[in-house]
Amino acid sequence: MSIALQIIRELQVLVGKVNSLNPQAERKGGYFCLVQQLTAEAVPTLVVRVGEVNELHEHDHFERCQLVTKRLNNEAPRFQVSSCLPGMDGAVRADNDTVVGFSGYDAPWNELIMLALCVNMHWLKLSRALQLAWDDDHDKLKALLE
Repeated sequence: MSIALQIIRELQVLVGKVNSLNPQAERKGGYFCLVQQLTAEAVPTLVVRVGEVNELHEHDHFERCQLVTKRLNNEAPRFQVSSCLPGMDGAVRADNDTVVGFSGYDAPWNELIMLALCVNMHWLKLSRALQLAWDDDHDKLKALLE
C-alpha cells in the first residue's frame, strides 16, 4: 500500500473517531496537507479532503490546512506544533521533519488529529505527542489513539 493511501485511510479513521466523540458537532471533516520538502516554498506533497466539509467553508479549510502547514514549516522551525504561533492551530512537525496540517474542526481537534496521525504512522512517539498536546487534551488524544 502506498504511503499516501495509508495516510488517507488513517485520516478517515481519525475523522470518524472525532465525529463519534462529538456527535452534536456541525463539522464532520476537513482538509489535510502534508509537506515533506523543508524549503522556503514548502510545496505540499499531498492535500486531500477527508469526511464531509460544508460547501460554504470548503475553500477556507482547503487554504487554511496549507497555510498552517507552511507557516509551521517556514516561520517556526523550532516549534513542533502550530498552536505556538498566534492564531494558528492544526499543524504538527513530526520527528522525521514531515509537517502535517488539518483544517475543519474547532481547536483543539485539528491538532489532535495530526498528533494521532503522526503517532499511528510512527513519525512521533506517544510520549512526545502527549508532551506537545495541552494537558486538558490528553484524554482526547488517547481516545483518538484507541
